[in-house]
Amino acid sequence: MKKLITEEFQKRICNYAPADSIRSINRQIASLQRQIKISQNKDLTASVPALKEKNYLYNR
Repeated sequence: MKKLITEEFQKRICNYAPADSIRSINRQIASLQRQIKISQNKDLTASVPALKEKNYLYNR
């Protein structure tokens, strides 16, 4: 019974989108998540006053 349910579920997924498309979408999502994380880290670094001051003194 469990096997039949699993097979039916897989058929429905395959009808919805091909596996290659799903993999491609997953890669795109992962790439966007990495870009967001990098962007957030840059924002956090820029918001730390001590780092701003250090950069100011370094760039003078």
